Amino acid sequence: MINFKLGKTHLQGGIKEMVSFTFDKEKNHLFAYDGKAEIGYISFSQAKDVWIIEEVYLDAEYNIKIFILQIIDKFVDIARENKKKIIALDSLAKSVFSKNTKYIDVIS
Repeated sequence: MINFKLGKTHLQGGIKEMVSFTFDKEKNHLFAYDGKAEIGYISFSQAKDVWIIEEVYLDAEYNIKIFILQIIDKFVDIARENKKKIIALDSLAKSVFSKNTKYIDVIS
């Protein structure tokens, strides 16, 4: 399990504390926390050198348009570090990947 912390984030809807991410490779999840409260996750499966995003969950209390980019960016960073490609089955993740060329190197 790997933990990551980001500085304070000012979002409409309001993340109140430091956003942190915990990557659990055994459970195939990237969890996002606002303080101690879980505010979202990405669940994925693995097939050789590919991570398949099956579900992205984000708490509706937060500004999803901004927060989705943070959690996807963190997931992509971890995929790059592990030399993995990504397939997005989740519609929200698909939408983000289709609109951002910065992810082109990891899309399978």
